[in-house]
Amino acid sequence: MDLSEGSGDLWRYLRDLVALSTLPAMWVGQPSHTIAESVADALNSTLHADFTYVRLASVDASGATVEAACTERGSADAAHAQEIGRVLEPWLRPNGYASVSSVPRPIGGGTSSVAVVPVGRPGNTLGVIAAGSQREGFPSKHDLLFIRVLVNQAAIALEGAQLRVVQDELAERQRVEEMLRRSEERFRALIERSSDMITLQERDGTFTYVSPSTIRLLGYAPTELLGRSLLEAVHPADRTWLEPRFAALVEQPGGVMIARYRLRHKNGTWRWIEATYTNLLEEPAVKAVVINRHDVSAEVEAQQLLEQRVVERTRELESLYQADEMLYRSLQLEDVLQALVDVSSDVLGVQKSLVFVKDPERERLMVRAARGFQPSVLQQ
Repeated sequence: MDLSEGSGDLWRYLRDLVALSTLPAMWVGQPSHTIAESVADALNSTLHADFTYVRLASVDASGATVEAACTERGSADAAHAQEIGRVLEPWLRPNGYASVSSVPRPIGGGTSSVAVVPVGRPGNTLGVIAAGSQREGFPSKHDLLFIRVLVNQAAIALEGAQLRVVQDELAERQRVEEMLRRSEERFRALIERSSDMITLQERDGTFTYVSPSTIRLLGYAPTELLGRSLLEAVHPADRTWLEPRFAALVEQPGGVMIARYRLRHKNGTWRWIEATYTNLLEEPAVKAVVINRHDVSAEVEAQQLLEQRVVERTRELESLYQADEMLYRSLQLEDVLQALVDVSSDVLGVQKSLVFVKDPERERLMVRAARGFQPSVLQQ
């Protein structure tokens, strides 16, 4: 095939363009600094420039930038890249338009012709790319074409990376929101099915939340108590000590108080309640005193009944003891001895028994009790 003059350069340009088109696939999932280094290296090898410099925005939300540079000797280290950026800074104006300027060479002496092309679109600038050379005619229209193609590829890669970051953040937010929603549903289900009355109260004791179990415990619907203080329903005898204790609790962040007192049911009866107060007024997510209350009326009544039975039994025992004392004091000696003879005869299985008692006045033994003998024996 007969190729016209310059067709070799055309094929070279086409080959380089095809090579550049493969870069975005290599950048998928890569961080900004990897993309920047790849762009700088691709420009340097394609344009045979004296130096290339790339500054790109980080794909995360930090707002940081990354720098990369290449020279005739290859990739520059971070310090060298920063130095090239410092020298070129006055000409790095990412205003959405490409520019060509003659600037002092960042490496060596003299000046270089530098092409500066911003990355991104007006209003969404993602960075800037610069390539410089002392070669005559640099940058040619083909050089600018390569730079623009690579800039577009980098912009697409960065915007894609930013989009993935946003999508990941959105997915994470949705995941967290879903977890929070499920957690709230479980929490609400636990509260609604709990037999305990769970409330949130402000510093002055007024309700900001009342669980549905309140209607089972006190006969009130939650809406009937919102904005009110339960101290109104506390037994007067209990309110005298409960009110100052609650006032002291709200001054102790994180403090816990357990109290047992009487509350008036909607039907007018009194219910014994045991309540656990937890001061979470300083917790941003709560900002309230959390109170768990449950009915202990049956327990209190059982305790009171037991105490009453103990008192009654004690009185019975005291009465028996007093009766026993009176009985003991009223018995005659003969009655006691006769009972002793009868019991011992039954235990020993004998038919006849005698009990003698010494008479101190007559100095002789006298029969004081007997069993199985004629009465005349006792008179001897």
